Amino acid sequence: MIVFREALRHALALDPPEPDPDLDAWIERLADEIVQRRMGPALLLFLGSSVPAAFAFSQLLVFAEPVVQSLFALRSYPRLVAMLEDRERVEQLMKAVERKIEERRARR
Repeated sequence: MIVFREALRHALALDPPEPDPDLDAWIERLADEIVQRRMGPALLLFLGSSVPAAFAFSQLLVFAEPVVQSLFALRSYPRLVAMLEDRERVEQLMKAVERKIEERRARR
């Protein structure tokens, strides 16, 4: 019985994401834009309350991509979807926004 549980636990495990320096740089630029527009607290509240649902939302974005891309020319759409698919990336964005808010406060 214990062997079965171990096998099942590992069968449902996801491999950690591959490091992607382009996505990391994009997340930093996104955090800059969010803080510059003074939307940091709102984003932190939204993402903090919806981290468990972020993956489902990313799948909805994948489904809606043809419609969204036909209406808006969004070059970073695939990066947004990739970020939302991975909980660690969402948390990376939240930490970057928090850090940039603190940096902005320190400059005042």
